[in-house]
Parts: sequence; structure tokens; C-alpha cells
Amino acid sequence: AHMFWWLYRSPYRIQNSTAPWPIVLWLQGGP
Repeated sequence: AHMFWWLYRSPYRIQNSTAPWPIVLWLQGGP
């Protein structure tokens, strides 16, 4: 869960602030 939040708070989220949740779901769902 720590890595999940780390990725969510990472700069990558800021660059994709328009669609943060799809990325989060993809990370949790796997490749």
C-alpha cells in the first residue's frame, strides 16, 4: 500500500492530474 500511495503522490500524478485514478487502477490491476 505504501508504494501505491507513493506513486499516487509522485510527480507523475501531477503531470497526469487530469486522469489520476485510471493510472492508479492500472497500477493496482497490474500490467
